[in-house]
Amino acid sequence: MTLKLVSSWDLWPDLNYRPRLVLDFGERPHILKPAPTPDEYTIPSSSREWLYVEHQAGGVLCSHPRFLCTTLTPTPPSLIGMHELTKLWYGRNIMLTTSLEVVNQYQKNLQDLLGVDCNWSYPALQEGVYPIDAECLPMLTAETFPTNLDDLFKMDDADRYLGCLNRWRLLIISENSD
Repeated sequence: MTLKLVSSWDLWPDLNYRPRLVLDFGERPHILKPAPTPDEYTIPSSSREWLYVEHQAGGVLCSHPRFLCTTLTPTPPSLIGMHELTKLWYGRNIMLTTSLEVVNQYQKNLQDLLGVDCNWSYPALQEGVYPIDAECLPMLTAETFPTNLDDLFKMDDADRYLGCLNRWRLLIISENSD
């Protein structure tokens, strides 16, 4: 299956007042391979709708991360917490690397507002992209997924092995202040 790269604003023109929760296939450590592209994996035709999305993030620092992701339906309390979180972090111009103090504050906000964490996913933190550890999936949506998220794709054994490196992450995608 070939997916066309699409802008997050074309997909979700209402991001300024309605953040999105996505399950992202994520990046593998740079020493192994760059971020995946849709052509690298076989997406079963019976699976969820997968998107290849580019999003402007990082505030005025302007990064353009790409995600191989599927959109999730958050529970009503999760949606409220997501909205509050994105309001708190809007305009902070955070991009890719930041201080431990900022990451700790973000982690505290995640725990307070959504009851989730970012122990493994925090390196993706930037304005407009708010990462959450994939094991928190059942806490944010009522949708069901396989126990091993790698079962969502057809992949070889080597790529399955790399899944132990926290390939999957949840992301809240929201408006960027730039």
